[in-house]
Amino acid sequence: MVALKEGRLDDAVALFRQAARDAPSYDKPLNNLGLVRERQANTAEALKLYERAHRLNPRNAAILLNIASLQNRLGKARAARKTLERILEIDPENLAALNFQWETGKKTEKTEEE
Repeated sequence: MVALKEGRLDDAVALFRQAARDAPSYDKPLNNLGLVRERQANTAEALKLYERAHRLNPRNAAILLNIASLQNRLGKARAARKTLERILEIDPENLAALNFQWETGKKTEKTEEE
Protein backbone atom coordinates (compact mmCIF):
# COMPACT_ATOMS: atom_id res chain seq x y z
CA MET A 1 0.00 0.00 0.00
CA VAL A 2 2.99 2.31 0.50
CA ALA A 3 3.65 2.38 -3.24
CA LEU A 4 0.03 3.30 -3.89
CA LYS A 5 0.01 6.04 -1.24
CA GLU A 6 3.24 7.46 -2.66
CA GLY A 7 1.76 7.51 -6.16
CA ARG A 8 4.11 4.85 -7.53
CA LEU A 9 1.31 3.19 -9.43
CA ASP A 10 3.43 0.88 -11.59
CA ASP A 11 5.15 -0.44 -8.46
CA ALA A 12 1.75 -0.89 -6.80
CA VAL A 13 0.50 -2.87 -9.82
CA ALA A 14 3.48 -5.21 -9.61
CA LEU A 15 3.07 -5.71 -5.86
CA PHE A 16 -0.68 -6.35 -6.01
CA ARG A 17 -0.27 -8.74 -8.96
CA GLN A 18 2.31 -10.70 -6.99
CA ALA A 19 0.01 -10.75 -3.95
CA ALA A 20 -2.84 -12.03 -6.12
CA ARG A 21 -0.60 -14.81 -7.45
CA ASP A 22 0.58 -15.70 -3.95
CA ALA A 23 -2.96 -15.79 -2.52
CA PRO A 24 -5.33 -16.58 -5.42
CA SER A 25 -8.34 -17.10 -3.17
CA TYR A 26 -7.93 -13.75 -1.38
CA ASP A 27 -10.03 -10.82 -2.65
CA LYS A 28 -8.04 -7.83 -1.36
CA PRO A 29 -5.13 -7.87 -3.82
CA LEU A 30 -7.57 -7.92 -6.75
CA ASN A 31 -9.65 -5.12 -5.25
CA ASN A 32 -6.52 -3.05 -4.61
CA LEU A 33 -5.26 -3.74 -8.10
CA GLY A 34 -8.63 -2.52 -9.38
CA LEU A 35 -8.19 0.71 -7.43
CA VAL A 36 -4.79 1.27 -9.02
CA ARG A 37 -6.07 0.50 -12.51
CA GLU A 38 -8.96 2.89 -11.96
CA ARG A 39 -6.49 5.62 -10.91
CA GLN A 40 -4.57 4.87 -14.11
CA ALA A 41 -7.82 5.42 -16.08
CA ASN A 42 -7.93 1.76 -17.13
CA THR A 43 -11.58 1.42 -16.17
CA ALA A 44 -12.29 -1.73 -18.17
CA GLU A 45 -9.56 -3.68 -16.41
CA ALA A 46 -10.50 -2.13 -13.04
CA LEU A 47 -14.08 -3.35 -13.40
CA LYS A 48 -12.93 -6.87 -14.33
CA LEU A 49 -10.63 -6.95 -11.30
CA TYR A 50 -13.40 -5.75 -8.97
CA GLU A 51 -15.72 -8.41 -10.38
CA ARG A 52 -13.09 -11.14 -9.87
CA ALA A 53 -12.60 -9.96 -6.27
CA HIS A 54 -16.38 -9.97 -5.79
CA ARG A 55 -16.61 -13.59 -7.01
CA LEU A 56 -14.05 -14.53 -4.35
CA ASN A 57 -15.92 -12.70 -1.59
CA PRO A 58 -19.51 -11.89 -2.62
CA ARG A 59 -20.35 -10.38 0.78
CA ASN A 60 -17.59 -7.76 0.75
CA ALA A 61 -19.50 -4.47 0.60
CA ALA A 62 -16.34 -2.44 -0.08
CA ILE A 63 -15.76 -4.30 -3.34
CA LEU A 64 -19.38 -3.86 -4.35
CA LEU A 65 -19.13 -0.15 -3.56
CA ASN A 66 -16.11 0.12 -5.85
CA ILE A 67 -18.08 -1.65 -8.57
CA ALA A 68 -21.11 0.63 -8.12
CA SER A 69 -18.96 3.75 -8.14
CA LEU A 70 -17.19 2.73 -11.33
CA GLN A 71 -20.43 1.67 -13.00
CA ASN A 72 -21.86 5.09 -12.18
CA ARG A 73 -18.78 6.86 -13.57
CA LEU A 74 -19.11 4.82 -16.76
CA GLY A 75 -22.71 6.00 -17.19
CA LYS A 76 -24.22 2.66 -16.16
CA ALA A 77 -26.63 4.15 -13.61
CA ARG A 78 -29.07 1.23 -13.64
CA ALA A 79 -26.29 -1.30 -13.00
CA ALA A 80 -24.90 0.93 -10.24
CA ARG A 81 -28.30 1.09 -8.53
CA LYS A 82 -28.62 -2.71 -8.67
CA THR A 83 -25.15 -3.09 -7.18
CA LEU A 84 -26.07 -0.64 -4.40
CA GLU A 85 -29.19 -2.69 -3.70
CA ARG A 86 -27.00 -5.79 -3.28
CA ILE A 87 -24.80 -3.92 -0.81
CA LEU A 88 -27.84 -2.92 1.22
CA GLU A 89 -29.13 -6.50 1.21
CA ILE A 90 -25.82 -7.53 2.79
CA ASP A 91 -25.53 -4.52 5.09
CA PRO A 92 -28.74 -2.45 5.34
CA GLU A 93 -26.99 0.21 7.42
CA ASN A 94 -23.98 0.71 5.15
CA LEU A 95 -23.68 4.49 5.27
CA ALA A 96 -21.42 4.74 2.23
CA ALA A 97 -23.93 2.80 0.11
CA LEU A 98 -26.91 4.74 1.50
CA ASN A 99 -25.20 8.05 0.77
CA PHE A 100 -24.13 6.94 -2.69
CA GLN A 101 -27.63 5.66 -3.41
CA TRP A 102 -29.08 9.00 -2.34
CA GLU A 103 -26.56 10.93 -4.48
CA THR A 104 -27.13 8.81 -7.57
CA GLY A 105 -30.89 9.02 -7.03
CA LYS A 106 -30.67 12.82 -6.95
CA LYS A 107 -28.73 12.85 -10.22
CA THR A 108 -31.26 10.51 -11.83
CA GLU A 109 -34.18 12.68 -10.71
CA LYS A 110 -32.45 15.83 -11.96
CA THR A 111 -31.74 14.23 -15.34
CA GLU A 112 -35.34 13.06 -15.65
CA GLU A 113 -36.64 16.56 -14.85
CA GLU A 114 -34.57 18.19 -17.62
